[in-house]
This record gives sequence, C-alpha cells and structure tokens, in this order.
Amino acid sequence: MESRTVLLAQNIIQLEDDYNNYLDKKVFINDRSVINFLTTCLFFFGSLLVISNLQHPLTWLISFLIGYPLIGYLSMKYLEFKKAYKGIKANNFLGCRIKSFNKKGINFETLGMDAENSLKFKNLLSGNMIQGKVYFKAPNKSKLAANHGTLFTILNHVAYNGIRNISKKALFVIINENILIAGKSINPGSYSVSYSLWINEKDEKKLYEREVLLKKIFHNH
Repeated sequence: MESRTVLLAQNIIQLEDDYNNYLDKKVFINDRSVINFLTTCLFFFGSLLVISNLQHPLTWLISFLIGYPLIGYLSMKYLEFKKAYKGIKANNFLGCRIKSFNKKGINFETLGMDAENSLKFKNLLSGNMIQGKVYFKAPNKSKLAANHGTLFTILNHVAYNGIRNISKKALFVIINENILIAGKSINPGSYSVSYSLWINEKDEKKLYEREVLLKKIFHNH
C-alpha cells in the first residue's frame, strides 16, 4: 500500500513538473504567448458549453453568460499567480521550490558551524538574500572541514523535490556562488567525485546515517 502511495506521489510530482515546464517554455515566453494560451483555453471551454447544451438553449445561454467570463477571469488570475511564482522561484538560491522551516528548529551548530554562519545558512535556506558566502563546516572522517556529502544531504532535504532534478553543473554554480567549504571555493574535481559518490550511494548504513544527521539538524521538521 505504501509503495503504491509513493509511486502515485512520484507520478503526480512528475506531471506537475511536466506541466510547469510546459508553461515555462510554451506559455510564459511573452505577452502574446500568454494571450494565445488564454484564447485557446476559452475557445475550448466555449466549445464544450455549446456541445453539452445544444438540447437546452436557455441553460446554455445562462451558463455561457456566467461561466465564460468567470473562467476567463480565473484563468488570467491563475496565470498571473504562476508568473509571480516563477519569479519567486527564479530568485531563490536553488532556483527551485524549497520547504518552509522554523529557523529556531534548525541546529547547524551540531556540525561545528559558528553562530554567525549558522544564522546566515538558515537565512539562505529560507530563500533570503545574504551578504557574502556561508562558511560551511561539517565534521568528517578525513578530519577536514569540507564535507560535500553532508552539504548535498542538507540541500536535498531543503529542496521540495530534492536536488536530483538540478543538473550537476548548475548545482556546482549554486554552491560556488553561495558557500565556502573549509574557507575556500569548492574544487571542481573533488566536487564531481563527491557528487557522483553521494547520488549513487546504495549502502543502507550510510543512507541511514544521512537520516540521523538530518534529524539532528532539522529536529523539529
């Protein structure tokens, strides 16, 4: 039952992504494309009204006079909302929908980050603009401050649909523009290796360690 629910959720997410991609690439190109989309939708709705009410001319007239302008208004409002949402999405540092968090329930200090950078990281993950870059620090077995895997796990948790839909190159740019690891910009070579290891991880023990880490950081979420 649970697997069917997960599969259904994944299919719904995929349909939503496909629909949003269609709007981005086909509808929100310019004002003319938006008008064409609205015209097509209204024509389709009008055709349905005509077909379904041929036997009832009075009912059709009432439905047409009330429903047609209402559908047009709601369609314009919907597209206005989607356009605004797209703008917000583009301004987010990850360039995708992120989850909402209560900053008080996030504990980056458990990773060894100081209070200043912890707060800055919380602000960044909340979708806010920050001054300068976050000095990200997390303990690992190599005794280095840099821990790409931990950072990937955190970003994957914050992104509403995870970071797997973000291209490897785009994610590198995002991290490089906002985060310092061990006080330095992320190294392209080590990033590539670390990302491949993280995204292809199959070891159940290591995957469980990720869950434990997230519970320690986002203990109220």
